[in-house]
Parts: sequence; C-alpha cells; structure tokens
Amino acid sequence: MAPKKKKEGSERLPLTPEQKAEMMRRREARLAVQRGERPPQPLTAEQKKRLKQQKKAELKAKQKAQAQAQKKAQKAAKKQAAKQRAQQPVQVQDTGQKPRQGKEPPGRISHSAARRARRKKRIIASVLILLFIGVGLALSFTVLFPIDSYRVNGESTYTEQQLIDASGLAIGDNIFRFRLSEKAEEMQQKLPYLETIKVRRRLPGTVVFLVEPAEEALYLPTSESQGVLLSSSLRILDLTAAPKEGLIQVSGYTASEPTAGKQVTSGDAEKDALLKTLLAEIKTSGLPITAADLTDEYELTVTYAGRILIRLGTSSQLDYKLSVVAKALEQGTADGTFTDSSGGTIDASNAGTAYYRP
Repeated sequence: MAPKKKKEGSERLPLTPEQKAEMMRRREARLAVQRGERPPQPLTAEQKKRLKQQKKAELKAKQKAQAQAQKKAQKAAKKQAAKQRAQQPVQVQDTGQKPRQGKEPPGRISHSAARRARRKKRIIASVLILLFIGVGLALSFTVLFPIDSYRVNGESTYTEQQLIDASGLAIGDNIFRFRLSEKAEEMQQKLPYLETIKVRRRLPGTVVFLVEPAEEALYLPTSESQGVLLSSSLRILDLTAAPKEGLIQVSGYTASEPTAGKQVTSGDAEKDALLKTLLAEIKTSGLPITAADLTDEYELTVTYAGRILIRLGTSSQLDYKLSVVAKALEQGTADGTFTDSSGGTIDASNAGTAYYRP
C-alpha cells in the first residue's frame, strides 16, 4: 500500500507532552488487552495535581543541591587561590639598591601591626597637644598679657597711686603672675583704712581694684593719750590713734597682738563674740552710745550720750533690752523727764523693764 501523500501547504504540528503521555497510555492499554490484562485506568485530576507537585519538588531540590555544590566549589577555589598567592614569592622591583640584611620584603600588614600603628599615632597626637598647651601657658605667663593699665572702682581715702604702690604691680608685668586673693590680703595689710579690697583681671592687660572705705567705730584705749582704732567690722585701723569724739570707747577688752589691717582678737573667743554682738545691737538700736564696758559679762553697761549709764546685765536679749531703753528715752524726752543735760542710770537688766534714776 502506497503511503499517503501529504497535502501541499500543510505540516504536522509537534505533539505536546500531554498528548505524548496520552498516546503512551493508550498504547499500554492496547497491549494489556492483547495480553488479557486489565488496562490501566486514567489518572484523576487529584492524582495528576499530586504528581505535578511531586515533580516540581524534586526539581526544586535538585536545583538547590546544584547551587550548594556550586557555592562549595567556588569557596574551595577561592581558598586554593589564596593559598597559592601566599605560597608565591613576593616580587620586589629592582631599584638598584641592595636589600637590607635580616629583613624580608614588605608584605600584607597584620591586624596587630595595624593596632600598634594606630596606638602610636594616638600617643604622638596626645604628646603634641600637651606640648601645644604647655607652650601656650608658658607664653601666657611670660610674653603675652602684660599689664598696661589700672582702674579703681569705689571710694577710698587712698589715691590710685597709693593703691598701685601697695599692690607691687608694675606696667609690663604679666597679668597672670600673681594670685588675686593673696594680692588683696597684701594690700589690706598695707592699707588698713580699706574695709574691703578685691583685685580683678580684665583682659588683655587691665588690673581692677574694687575698694570700700573703712568706717571708724570703736576705740580701745591703751594709755591716756593713745589706743587702738577699730572699724565697724572690728578690723584694726590704727594702733596709736588719739581719742576721737563720736566713737564708742570700749573698756574691759584687751587686744591680743594687734596688727593693722587684721581683725581684732583678745584671745578669748567668747569675749570676741560678745563684743561683736554688742556692737551689732547698738548699731541696730540707733542709740548714740559713747562707751561700753565688757569687764563683767554678767553686768554689761553702755553709756548714752556720755551722761546716762545703761545697765544691761547679761548678753541675753540685748536687742529687746536696748529697744525698751530707746522707747523709754523717747517717751521721757516727750514728757520732759529727760533733757539734754539729764544724767543718771537706767536699769534694763531685766528684759521688758527700764528704771531710771537721776
């Protein structure tokens, strides 16, 4: 039988995998019928789906295994290449100089060598910074910031030149070569009639004196013609002063090693505190007290206007006792009990009462 001729202009399309599988299944079915066996049943949709998933999982596992094998091969190749590079001798360019004996050509720097190099750089940088600071300080205390002017702030019985001479500072001296507190104490010793003295720097080169004049307040007689003059803060102003009107003359108190410009002290802390308290309360009361006797601390007395003796007893409630005396003097002056020539004694030793005896 002659084969059929293909029609002109027509070609047979290739079979798809599903068609090929179907043809194989039919062929197996025919062969099974010829052998007297039961032909295989066609796969259900669920079986086809399961078979497809199984094939897909097998393909994915195969691809994963191939990728892992490829990575291992690449890693092994890199390690082998690094090993070969390490084993190969380093080629050094010939510069015409003889290599140093005992040293190998430079190679790759290790981590420990890099750390040592960084530590060395930090140490060098720290040394340079400290050196720079030291040079700056040295220049500040030698060449830079010379004194070029002075300024006085506040009232004073001393002239500006006297203040400058007492400071011992001269134009051109370095402004940082002295301590402010020590300089102020030194000036206070030389200039006792300054209640307070402070020294300040004003860059680049001005020295400022902040001054406050001392106020004469107490007089401690040491002989018939002279004594120790004290300020309101109990600083010694003069060691050989003559008696002055308007000052409180204190008896029963002896200055121990008096020094001009320093605080007065008797060597007895309780008596020093008593004098300070009594002076503060007298100043608060506003009474024109001209004398105070601290001989007996249990029988304190003060003199009003040089003519009325006021007995205060102990130092307890001094402020209250003096306020009662002030009120009694005010009332007595109003009703004519006290005149500008009245004398006598007022006993205010019991707080709250004041008895007058002409």
